[in-house]
Amino acid sequence: MSCERPWDEVRGVSDRVIGKISTPRWEYVQPLLYYLFGPGRHEEHADPHIVAGWRHPADLEPSLRPDGKRDFTKLVGLLLQPQTALGKRTYARPVWHYSMRTAPEDRMLSDDEWAAIAHDVMHRTGLSPNGQEDDYIHIVAMLARQDGSKPSLSWERYKVRAACLAAEQQYRLRSTAPADRTAARRPTRAENEKAARCGLDEVPRVTLRRQVTTTAASANGEQEFFTRLDAASWYGRGSALSTPTRSPGTRSRYPATPPRTADPSGTAAGNSPLI
Repeated sequence: MSCERPWDEVRGVSDRVIGKISTPRWEYVQPLLYYLFGPGRHEEHADPHIVAGWRHPADLEPSLRPDGKRDFTKLVGLLLQPQTALGKRTYARPVWHYSMRTAPEDRMLSDDEWAAIAHDVMHRTGLSPNGQEDDYIHIVAMLARQDGSKPSLSWERYKVRAACLAAEQQYRLRSTAPADRTAARRPTRAENEKAARCGLDEVPRVTLRRQVTTTAASANGEQEFFTRLDAASWYGRGSALSTPTRSPGTRSRYPATPPRTADPSGTAAGNSPLI
């Protein structure tokens, strides 16, 4: 499915080709279809339509009823057939949902290009082997194959990340870091919301990371490094923390915390060690 309203306008974030697997998985496919073909939580679903499937998209597109609402009866029935065939072997939550979008500065991808990406995701994850504005799609899969087998979900997150990287290279989109678990952890939705309540432009640990790395690059030694962080009120345990003992050539981790802030309700924004 392709929806054309940009997420960045709604959530105030900016990213590249990003894929997100919904957890926990959905138990029923009908509510998910109603949501995807509806306006969305932030009116971001401007033009929802099917771009890929096991049949031609036009054969799967839900028809319109006389009242203007979608009729999902045929599509839901087709999606449930493999699951019904599995019987007791089916997953307790058999509906797999994956959303994927490009960066705001990337060109708009065509439905055919998004369809190719969706097929690649399905193949790489093993769900179906061999088989502008911000631009993004949702992939909905029932965890039951038409041949009567049940797909494995092992390493699914790394497999879909590989599909994102492949799409970036093939369609010359903005490049992102590989899923090797070396990149900094992205701010969670809760962190972004708390930062907004506190009137901050970004979450404290992102500011902290930039401040610490900048200070580390310009300091002439450990003592100057700690002194600068203390002066900026970023190093909460400065004088109380002794320099760790280490062998030459090894790297050390130092606990650093940003100044505490409070949202309008008076709740302090939590600060966690970063490095």
